[in-house]
Amino acid sequence: MKLKQRQIRYSIIFLSVLMLLVILPSFFESAANIQNVDSRYESPFSRVFVRSDDRNLLLSKFLLDVEDLDTFKADLSLLAGIEFEEEADTSDPSDVFGVASSNDTDETSDSDDEAEESDSATVLEAIVKIENLEAIDENRDRLKDKYPELTSLLPQLKKFHLLGTDELGRDIFFRLLVATKNSIIISFLVALFASLIGILIGSLAGYIGGWLDLFLMRVTDSLLSLPLIPVLIVVAAIDLTKISFFESIVDGQSQGFIKVIVILSLFSWMTIARLVRGSILHVKNLEFVEAARSLGASELSIVTQHILPHCIAPSLLAGSVIVAEAILIEAGLSFLGLGIQPPTPSLGNMLSNAQEIIYESATLAFAPGFMIFLLVISIQLMSDYWQKSPRTSN
Repeated sequence: MKLKQRQIRYSIIFLSVLMLLVILPSFFESAANIQNVDSRYESPFSRVFVRSDDRNLLLSKFLLDVEDLDTFKADLSLLAGIEFEEEADTSDPSDVFGVASSNDTDETSDSDDEAEESDSATVLEAIVKIENLEAIDENRDRLKDKYPELTSLLPQLKKFHLLGTDELGRDIFFRLLVATKNSIIISFLVALFASLIGILIGSLAGYIGGWLDLFLMRVTDSLLSLPLIPVLIVVAAIDLTKISFFESIVDGQSQGFIKVIVILSLFSWMTIARLVRGSILHVKNLEFVEAARSLGASELSIVTQHILPHCIAPSLLAGSVIVAEAILIEAGLSFLGLGIQPPTPSLGNMLSNAQEIIYESATLAFAPGFMIFLLVISIQLMSDYWQKSPRTSN
């Protein structure tokens, strides 16, 4: 009894963690694809400046509140050592003595506005640069008394990266969460479809028997004898958009997901089919099945209500193995470029992108590799723990 209670408790915790890994990354999918070419291959636990568009937006709002841009430029040059480009003199050479006609008054005011806008753009272009922002950050104590708004804006201009960034400046941690979610969804869908196919074929072969059992088991043995990885690589190279059945439901983004799910489901059901067939052959001649048949129960009712419940335990254990295998195979296909395609993150294509830079940025390869290991070993350990159930072992 205590063992069963512990199994229920640990199973709830395990499934809750998996659900969290599926739901939580949905809030970070947009953040996982934000590129920042100014912060490529950053180390873990680093704070780097946000991309140039965001810097321009924040600093332009700040410059609108600056009353005297010339004084601001002089202070930045003096206190932070920032150099500004010299502006060309755009004044009218004919107005040497400061004499202007009344007709030129509006043109003069317009030119003053344009000059102010040009001056503001020059200041923005200078302070938005990474090296100048770093100089402002280093001298923030000298600037905070005169420009507290600028120093308080600096934390908003930086972004924390827990595991660093990749070759396009994207956050590795967010991409790892989204890739883990994709792998979990694919693996459980594969296990679900493979279990349905295996239970159906195993039930037909075990209960009906005869020539149908012989035919289905020979097909199962033939598929089991195939070298799995080479066959999957060949089948994964097929373009689903050129097949009329998938043409209307598959697009460029979803093709990788659907292709991996379909391929793995078609080549993962054989073990479950053999387990279900063996269980049915053992159960279908027992006394309670004969009693149900003598009471007038239909064949469908006998199979679904009396026989299949005894096949659930081995099917669940085999399904957990399929989940772990699907995670590994999906990662392998994506690593070879035949699974989920960039920019959608997956554990496999994250490993593939880390090949050329593994010595300079080991986190790019270690993070997805360790996540694959963690997912597979946790599912296998949980499967072994479920086998300790007295009902399962009997």
